[in-house]
Amino acid sequence: MLIETKDLGKIVELPLKPDWGPGIISKLETRFALIIFRDAEEKEPKKYFLSENPLKWAANQDYPDLVKRARIKNRKIKPKAVVQPTV
Repeated sequence: MLIETKDLGKIVELPLKPDWGPGIISKLETRFALIIFRDAEEKEPKKYFLSENPLKWAANQDYPDLVKRARIKNRKIKPKAVVQPTV
């Protein structure tokens, strides 16, 4: 999976560690992406290469708790706008 600048804040999964739950791309460095996983024992971000990594995109991209945690570490992540249904 290739991670690009536009992917900051997107939700990913790590098939090798399903017990970690979903993760969010919290920061991008020159060659690495820092991922915060919801259920990992260590709360520190994990580092993965941008181009070669075992990650995959999560089917569900709506995890407000992860976005909130990532925003604390990186203010560049913007929360998604909530769309109100019209009646």
